[in-house]
Amino acid sequence: LAFGDTESSSEVYIVTDWFCPACRAAEPEILKGARKAMRQAKVIFVDYPIHPETYNYIPYNLSLMIREKEKYLQIREAMATLARKTKEPTPEDVQAAVSPLGVKYVPMNYADVLAGMQYFSNVAKKFKVPGTPSVVVQDTRTGKTKTLSGIADITSDNIMKAIAEVSGK
Repeated sequence: LAFGDTESSSEVYIVTDWFCPACRAAEPEILKGARKAMRQAKVIFVDYPIHPETYNYIPYNLSLMIREKEKYLQIREAMATLARKTKEPTPEDVQAAVSPLGVKYVPMNYADVLAGMQYFSNVAKKFKVPGTPSVVVQDTRTGKTKTLSGIADITSDNIMKAIAEVSGK
């Protein structure tokens, strides 16, 4: 599920909910920060359902995240647009949203979707995520962690500063 420099000791967990108004407002800055962070850190997007409708998007998001890594950030934008239109997307809705990107949606089996959801839940528990949006930056080498929470705190500059801070660079 990781993007960017997957060998890096710096890990950036971007924790959002597809229907969280603050997440939607922060998304442009989150994507800007993710693009920068991917050059030097491992970046993991975590679906953390605060709104029940987010559960309707997790199976699609997981499949696209795993199968379409190169285009995922563009796909994420397309899925965010779709989430503004419907709370209950169909496979046809998802395909229509990602088709302009040259992507074919392929469903995952339920066991893999469940494993992904459990992983997301474990990440949120491990880092005691306070809510959405949150960005948790951890360095496995130094053992340091920093959490950014909310629209004002989550900026691309703050994400990069957090990476530098926890990695000791």
